[in-house]
Amino acid sequence: MAKKHPARGTAAPGAARPGRAQAARWFAPLVALVVVAGLAAWVFVWQPRQAERQNAPLHLADVDTSKVNEITMENQQMEDLGLLLQGSKWTMVNGAGRTVGEADAAQVRAFLDRHFRHLTAAKKIENPGKASEYGFGDPRWVVTVTQEDGSTVKVTIGANDPITGNDYALIDGHPGVYLLSPALAADLSVDPKHWSPQSK
Repeated sequence: MAKKHPARGTAAPGAARPGRAQAARWFAPLVALVVVAGLAAWVFVWQPRQAERQNAPLHLADVDTSKVNEITMENQQMEDLGLLLQGSKWTMVNGAGRTVGEADAAQVRAFLDRHFRHLTAAKKIENPGKASEYGFGDPRWVVTVTQEDGSTVKVTIGANDPITGNDYALIDGHPGVYLLSPALAADLSVDPKHWSPQSK
């Protein structure tokens, strides 16, 4: 009896078709390539962006410094000081409300621009616990900036964080405890004569 041969162009029974074999050969490398590309995107794109978001300053307030007409600075160790805009001149006022001298407008404007034009914090502390743990029971400074329309921005500065070097702060209108640059407390701690025109 004559042997039957498969028709030309057809595979023998049980033999893998060339198209399927070729696809199977490329499938594993393709999957590996996709996985590697995904990992690269996570390492070089997504992860750095997440780090940037975490390290970006937290925006708290914008103050139009040209419309500020009063700054009060309260401290437990030093005499309270106020800066009042009267007409076109800034004056220094003590805790009793008595005028103690003229303040240099350029110094006042520089202070406001440096700290309140864009008030930001390095970080917000989630679930902070008791306020006394951060030095707010006896705060180092309470500074209030008042604008012409009566709106205020109030910052209460507590203890210094020994790990970051920043200051613990409360910001009115923003629940929680924030880590604020120590530069604000440093500028508040200068001798009141610093605000005088003669200090230049």
